Amino acid sequence: MNDNFIYTEAVNCGLILKKCLETFFKYHPNVNVHVFGFENDLNEVNIFPNVIPHDITNDNECKRFYQNGHLGTAYIGAKVITEYAKNHKYIIHFDSDIIFREECLSFLIDKIESGYDLIGPRRCYEKNMNGRTDLIGLPDLVQTYFYAYNREKITTNNFSILQNMIVGYHSPKGYPILDYFDPVSFEILDNGGNIYFLDSDNFGGLTINGDKKNKYYEFNEDTDFGEKLIHFAGIGSGMKFYYYGGNTHDGYIKWAIRRFGMYYKLFYDESFNGIEIDEHKYKIFKDLFNETNNKL
Repeated sequence: MNDNFIYTEAVNCGLILKKCLETFFKYHPNVNVHVFGFENDLNEVNIFPNVIPHDITNDNECKRFYQNGHLGTAYIGAKVITEYAKNHKYIIHFDSDIIFREECLSFLIDKIESGYDLIGPRRCYEKNMNGRTDLIGLPDLVQTYFYAYNREKITTNNFSILQNMIVGYHSPKGYPILDYFDPVSFEILDNGGNIYFLDSDNFGGLTINGDKKNKYYEFNEDTDFGEKLIHFAGIGSGMKFYYYGGNTHDGYIKWAIRRFGMYYKLFYDESFNGIEIDEHKYKIFKDLFNETNNKL
């Protein structure tokens, strides 16, 4: 695992990453993780000895991009590819809003060692959940909450272009794009890369049929729920929107804030003024977590 660059980021959401890392290091105690964040975020997670901190507090360009959250995350991603991980062939990333339930990295490492170049949960293109017909004929790609890729299969070396490819704003070959990192995924495949999809029962995400009907289907309206991890999605954004506001569309802001409220109620037993949570869903999740033999 030491030959792979493993990283995550927390910008104004260190307490969310703290809960993620508690569960990650429980099952991966000897793995080093590079963490990018502001000083206050890193203060929350430097309690873990295997954290390699990267303080971006004084990176004004990064701060500017984080005014448009995903563009800031893409800035860090481009920095990792072009600078921090330049001596590593493979890069592994996981989102801060994951809760690990079991050991997970070996599933990525095994496929890296088998020669795959892009590994992660499935993101369906032709059978997409958005009802788009312009994606017919395009291959499925991977979701990016827990994934690995071969840095050497990425040939774009212009930083600004790469950043915009990562965020999904620029598709050099004109492919229509669904989400974050997809233009880079297409480049990896166009350069001869091999893709492997993690099993949805283990890692959540979509099935080959373009739905979330894995064995935890009843929980997947609000999460990517798998045997080995749970991805909550939008939690970090919701925390930032709650405290600092946002300049994206109002529907996404409200959605993310509600998810943040549910997450904090579940894992920190804390409620926030102005955030209503679905008490029925909260009870279902809480009961489930209490029944998982202290995995969480």
